[in-house]
Amino acid sequence: YFMLHLGNICIWGMFFLAMFFVSCRHSFFLTIVGLIMKRFSVLSFLFVSCLFVTSLFGKEQKVEEPLPTIITGTVIGKEFDEIVLNVFDKISPNDQYNTYKERIDFDGNFRFVIHSYDVARSYISLGETNNVCEIYLLSGDDLDLQIEYEFGEEKPVITFNGKWNSIQKFFIELDEKFPFDNEYFEHFYYSKNYKKSKRYWNNWRDKQLDFHDQYFRGSALPQVAVDEALNKIQYEWAFSRTYYILFHHFWAIDAEPIKLDGHDYDYLKEIKFNNPDAKYSYKYRKFLNLYGNLLYWRAEKQLDSLPDFEQRNNGFYDLAVEDAEGVARDIIIAGRLNEAMRGVTSRESLSEIKKILDKFKILSDSNDYYQNTMEVYNKRLDLMPGIPAYNFTLNDLEGNLVKLSDFKGKIVYIDFWSIGCSPCMKEIPYANKLLKNLEDVSDDIVFLSINTNYGQADRVRNFVAKRNIPGVHLISSLKTNKKLKKEFMLSGNPHYLLIDRDGSMLNANMTRPSMNKTEIEIRAALGK
Repeated sequence: YFMLHLGNICIWGMFFLAMFFVSCRHSFFLTIVGLIMKRFSVLSFLFVSCLFVTSLFGKEQKVEEPLPTIITGTVIGKEFDEIVLNVFDKISPNDQYNTYKERIDFDGNFRFVIHSYDVARSYISLGETNNVCEIYLLSGDDLDLQIEYEFGEEKPVITFNGKWNSIQKFFIELDEKFPFDNEYFEHFYYSKNYKKSKRYWNNWRDKQLDFHDQYFRGSALPQVAVDEALNKIQYEWAFSRTYYILFHHFWAIDAEPIKLDGHDYDYLKEIKFNNPDAKYSYKYRKFLNLYGNLLYWRAEKQLDSLPDFEQRNNGFYDLAVEDAEGVARDIIIAGRLNEAMRGVTSRESLSEIKKILDKFKILSDSNDYYQNTMEVYNKRLDLMPGIPAYNFTLNDLEGNLVKLSDFKGKIVYIDFWSIGCSPCMKEIPYANKLLKNLEDVSDDIVFLSINTNYGQADRVRNFVAKRNIPGVHLISSLKTNKKLKKEFMLSGNPHYLLIDRDGSMLNANMTRPSMNKTEIEIRAALGK
């Protein structure tokens, strides 16, 4: 379009120049040229005008893809076959991520070429280790890592080099200078002096901002990286302030809730609440997800003493529409609805969510967040009672392959757990008791435990034997656990499922052994 307009201007210029010579009777030849240019320029004008009008109603011009991020590196001290890079999805309000895998060669070298968004929060996994290090990918960056395992150490020493490695070093130094220490958690959970805690959070934030200003003074880093570092400070501070109110006012079960004085939400004025430029920022989305949780509890408190599922979610939606706008509102609503759907086990409750989704579709400024939430909705539909369950295959503690379909004809009570998970440990004696209570129907039910301590079969085997944990025991790998997490929408450990005799879903969010209704629901499934 630019070249066409430029050409049109040149043509008209030549025409008027020719007409000038003609008027001066300079040359008969120039008169002819002038007439030709006149005719051509009129046609050019009409053609370009048509293109301009068409562009107003035509398709949007294609936006160029971001430059690739190149990550190279070497693993020293331990041998691995594969390295995994998990990049958080830019439009997922609940921090889902995309996984990239590359082979590690004989010398320990690896290489990724990733087309990520402006600043993508990511982390690297090796072998069965869940998280080796956190990195921030910048479009166009050329990053080199040295991952060195010292003798006897489980955690490696990471060295960053490359084009914009200073952004990685900033986040490392920030966490070292301002750790989540005992004083931090004291104000997070235990302090009842609200004014004192507010002073602590504000002082904590101000010191971090000073560090940020000094670190990036004169920096050649892209502005988007400097802004991401600032987002981490500002929105982590807002997260802390929000969590304090939520924990001490709405979640206070064993203690008197703190009193709100009408100015407790003024801290929101100190940040950019609706910030489209930060919509891909991990800390911004994390803060908005928590704030959505706060709105949910505020809505519940305004309703009856025992509001139902529909009232809670509709009350939250109305508050979110009233309280936020733009991208902040969209992330808050999408994040909360996604979270609500993870616990839905009935079609009736899911249909209530769909009604809110229909309103959200009309309201949403960005179709991305609506579409993301619809994907979660459709996935939850696949977990409704009567839908065939994902037929996984895992190893038992002796290395034998076991499929879910091997237990057809029986009710299967599945438990996802891990060593080191405190709630999982608390359920063990209740699981033993539940199994004993169901001895009369033991031929018709299987207790299937799936452990997620990747690559630690010997440790899990000894743990199960020492504590005499009942049931059939399987162990997942890093790869299979990610697949199970996706297929069953697992929220963490422990998580329970109930599968019917035909291998179909009965309850994708089954109650724990410690709850009385667990035995009642299992017996109902058995018809006894």
